[in-house]
Amino acid sequence: RSGTSLLGGLLERLGLALPGEAIAADEHNPEGYFEWDQVVALQERLLIDLERWWPSPEGTLALPDHWLNHPATIAARRELCELLIPELDRHQHPWAIKDPRCSRLLPLWMCLASELGISLQLLLAVRDPAEVTASLLHRDGPLTGMDANRAQQLWWRHNLEVVHAARSAGLPLEVVDFGHWFDQPEVQLEHLLQALKRHQLINHNL
Repeated sequence: RSGTSLLGGLLERLGLALPGEAIAADEHNPEGYFEWDQVVALQERLLIDLERWWPSPEGTLALPDHWLNHPATIAARRELCELLIPELDRHQHPWAIKDPRCSRLLPLWMCLASELGISLQLLLAVRDPAEVTASLLHRDGPLTGMDANRAQQLWWRHNLEVVHAARSAGLPLEVVDFGHWFDQPEVQLEHLLQALKRHQLINHNL
């Protein structure tokens, strides 16, 4: 609901590969989600196993202590590795994975990146919390009982956990403001291009 699909589509048009079979478009995202279906399924299952499924009341809580060592996390890490390893030889240029669930599971991705020798760059799509709340209520309210309080807590949880995890790991984090695609799209696009160029330069120097 924060413009991640808009960002994913633009990254693809800029030439970044988005591996895997993509989730099909629907009435909520007519242009598509730009999400790797197997990655989404694995992460959704993991959040459920950790009792933090995002539409549930528990979805606003911090992840359990030592969740990285939870049997469900260990199993998901192994399966994600099996998906990622073939992609390492397939792509000679930067490629992207887009799934809002990565916001909550970022420490797991950091572990995977370290294990597989992948250089990470984080793009955080941020949208006005009032707009995100309205979007969540419209889409998920009737099905999951989503209310405004829970939607706002989800916004804080998904955004702040990325900032804290990136800062703790010393990882570069680029913030992409959803509203700027409409009030200053050229500036926003240039900002995104420069961020991608910096990452390619870092990779080249490595």
